[in-house]
Amino acid sequence: MFAGLAVLGGAVDPYASLDSKAIKITLPKDIKWVDSANGMTSTAVLAGDPNKPGYYVILMEWRPGSGSRPHAHPHDRFVNVLSGCGSPIIRPPVTA
Repeated sequence: MFAGLAVLGGAVDPYASLDSKAIKITLPKDIKWVDSANGMTSTAVLAGDPNKPGYYVILMEWRPGSGSRPHAHPHDRFVNVLSGCGSPIIRPPVTA
């Protein structure tokens, strides 16, 4: 057991060379959520500014019964759905 501890004690930390200024870690308890005016969604900005050009990262929570109408954005967006449905809009069936 002591030999194992000695080996672990002398192990090189693989993260020691990472630049702490190059990454940002936000714990879930520290995420600042902002509710929308209608209370149907909440948004948290993790990085960047969605109102300015350039990259940004946000989390968005859609509450049950909420949705988004078809719309467009002037810039490309990359979306990852973490839970639930990726398309909150239900389209009526096509009839001939």
